[in-house]
Amino acid sequence: MPRSSAPDTYARRVSDPLEVKPENLDDAMWDAFVQHRDTFLAANTAEPRNLSTIIGFAKEMCESLAKIVLVTRGETIGSAAKYPSLIATAHEKLGLHPKNLASDSASRTIAQSLMSLATSLGELRLNYGTGHGRAEAVYATEDHAELAIDAAQAWCRYALRRLPAFLLGNIEPIIAKLRQGVWRSGDLVSWKVEAP
Repeated sequence: MPRSSAPDTYARRVSDPLEVKPENLDDAMWDAFVQHRDTFLAANTAEPRNLSTIIGFAKEMCESLAKIVLVTRGETIGSAAKYPSLIATAHEKLGLHPKNLASDSASRTIAQSLMSLATSLGELRLNYGTGHGRAEAVYATEDHAELAIDAAQAWCRYALRRLPAFLLGNIEPIIAKLRQGVWRSGDLVSWKVEAP
């Protein structure tokens, strides 16, 4: 089969968003996500596998990313914030909420499914995951753990792919820098502030 003369963009398209810091994301926020991601990945490869731990860490990775999205927009997250609400609000802020996807029913369905995957992790964790002192033992199965892994990775990958465009329109860091005081020559040029 002859090789296509089109530019090779395949490698760029398949880089894993879980591994690449989104442009313009604060280092401390990326580090917070990476801590959750690495804990989640380590739990997946640990021997023996603790299935409840995998489920708990999958939910925590999504929750961390949802909070990062909200904080980058200046949102205050209260201690009583509920996980499904965090995911739905982050999903909407990223422009992924089904109601934001105009007349394309296939895209709306996929966006809704991604959000449902992520929010369902909360219930899965409640039923089978770590993070709750229990009076009776629960027994997660391999299926529970694999579903949690796939759901967390699907939502986080898509959200991380959307994050750079989302951050382009974010003026919060510029306002914070202005409040701090003096700018050096070229500082403003380094910021990419455009409508997403």
